[in-house]
Amino acid sequence: MKDADELLERLAIVHESEDQAITQYNEARQRLGAMPLSLVRTEQVYWLWQRRIPYAKVTMIEGDPGIGKSTLTLMIAAAESLGRGLPGESKRQPGRVLLVPAEDGLSDTVQPRLKKAGADLCLIEAIEKPIRLDAAGCTLLHNYMTGFAPTLTIIDPLFAYVGAKDTNKQGDARGIMDKLTRLAKRHNCAIVCVRHLNKGNRDKSIYRGGGSIDFTAAARSVLLVGVDPSDNRRRAVVQIKNNLAPLAEPVGFTIEDGEFAWTEIGPDCRIDPCQRERCRKRTSWNQTSD
Repeated sequence: MKDADELLERLAIVHESEDQAITQYNEARQRLGAMPLSLVRTEQVYWLWQRRIPYAKVTMIEGDPGIGKSTLTLMIAAAESLGRGLPGESKRQPGRVLLVPAEDGLSDTVQPRLKKAGADLCLIEAIEKPIRLDAAGCTLLHNYMTGFAPTLTIIDPLFAYVGAKDTNKQGDARGIMDKLTRLAKRHNCAIVCVRHLNKGNRDKSIYRGGGSIDFTAAARSVLLVGVDPSDNRRRAVVQIKNNLAPLAEPVGFTIEDGEFAWTEIGPDCRIDPCQRERCRKRTSWNQTSD
């Protein structure tokens, strides 16, 4: 009888341990949001600009100061408000645009450029007051976007809105990008962030963006804006990262006497800085100016 009682006691302990383990697993599973991939629904990626700017994701546009990044983003905003105008895109339903500009004045720069581009200004709104991309600031943006329902949001430049966060620290960079990623997904909005290049001379363009590499890692698409050193009017938009589709072909544009125009360029523009010399033998384009 004694041996039988001991055996029953041991079995009870084992069962209790198993029950406890199952309970802990279920609690952890719920808190972590774990699920079998068989229950995950495949989502199609939709594009504001095919293979360059996806809806519901964050895109980075990078380049040296004064190269035309802000003008480029305003032309993208104008095209979205009209439902037409981007290279390679057919006409579609116009969308609303939210501008978060820190460097350009609304009355002397932003509005005149959009008006000159023929944008539908009734579909474009801009934030004048300072905001930080912290929990409180992103909650405010969420509340605003819920009512305005923008299909495109442009933050120019991104680092003007990070407050005291250290953009060179991985944790701070991830925190900022995680908040923007959630906003983009929640509102099915393409969020485009403008970022200057750092002063270093790295071999690969993908490492030239200011701050931590985690900004680049978190973005689903990164577009690099470059200038032709022989002709300051000629620019190129070169995709250096795309997590959702093959890299898009480069697109050119010019800025002459305040006039913006899209142009065509060859595929040789899509190179890394270490290949520039080899490229100059075949084409006058290069990605960036040092």
